[in-house]
Amino acid sequence: MNTDIDLFEEIVSVPIRKAQFSVMPKFSFVIPTYKRGELLRYAIESILIQVAGENVEILIGDNNPERQDITEQYVSSLTDNRISYYKHQKNLGAAGNWTRVCQLAQGEWIIMLHDDDMLYSDYFACLKKVMSAYPYNDIVGIFPTFNSAAFQGIDQPQRKDEQIRVRYIHLEDFLEGCVLACPIGMCIRKKAFLQIKGYDTKAYPSIDYDFYVRLVQVGKIIKQYGYPTATWRIQQNDSMNKSVMLDCVRQVSDMQDKILTIRHREWLKSLLKRRNRVFHNQHVAFWYNEMRHTQPEQGDLVDCSWFDDIIFKFFRIYFVLHRHLRIGGKTIK
Repeated sequence: MNTDIDLFEEIVSVPIRKAQFSVMPKFSFVIPTYKRGELLRYAIESILIQVAGENVEILIGDNNPERQDITEQYVSSLTDNRISYYKHQKNLGAAGNWTRVCQLAQGEWIIMLHDDDMLYSDYFACLKKVMSAYPYNDIVGIFPTFNSAAFQGIDQPQRKDEQIRVRYIHLEDFLEGCVLACPIGMCIRKKAFLQIKGYDTKAYPSIDYDFYVRLVQVGKIIKQYGYPTATWRIQQNDSMNKSVMLDCVRQVSDMQDKILTIRHREWLKSLLKRRNRVFHNQHVAFWYNEMRHTQPEQGDLVDCSWFDDIIFKFFRIYFVLHRHLRIGGKTIK
């Protein structure tokens, strides 16, 4: 049976421009895009400002097959010969575009960025520091801390001067939820990406969570804390759709059931399932209050007893203790 990654290999991606390297690059910055040329330029500029003289690739995969649009005109005008730009023969969807650009990347490591995200000017330097501190062949992913803002243009939020703290992420950490959040500035080993067959479009809308759970089972993942090196630009999109969000939370709960293994006692399994039931309420309420400033409809919420509330608070404490007991990381100076 064909997987998504097999199907995407059959899609023609037209190379509008392709970087040529005498020595294969260690890193490929990949940016999937679709009709957002005015924002894409900020993402690309945030990369170029910090990789002067570095043997890196910058690869853009465009889901818009139309020729000579704003995006193509802008990318074609760039003079840096490390830039590759492909137009897919048809729209692959967001997850399909992610998978395709990672297939096309020439680097050993893939750094992923949405077309409306930006990296801070010290992102790459911080990444290399973390890699120097963890020079292990079994590392398959390094995830930076990022902040978020509904900003326009290139002015990113100010950061506090903090040290980078790092720790390993384990499979059981995902019982807490999507602890890695969005793949903004995510750096993954291409070999591992191909090993797990990329993104699974059938897991929509929990594609990121599904991808991370599969990735952590083939190697070690490092998460940076404290000092953000990337910025997520808040935009109106499908993830802000009420039904999409509810489907995502429910799917994550279903996948968490599969993470529970024989090592977990039955009472813990039962309590966690009840906790996930309450989590639907908490997540929906937070999302509507913070992102949309409106209240969810009553039918979207699950009735919760005082006992459910106690369980939810118990797991909040449980997960905090779990993180602290398993830190085992370093502070990167």
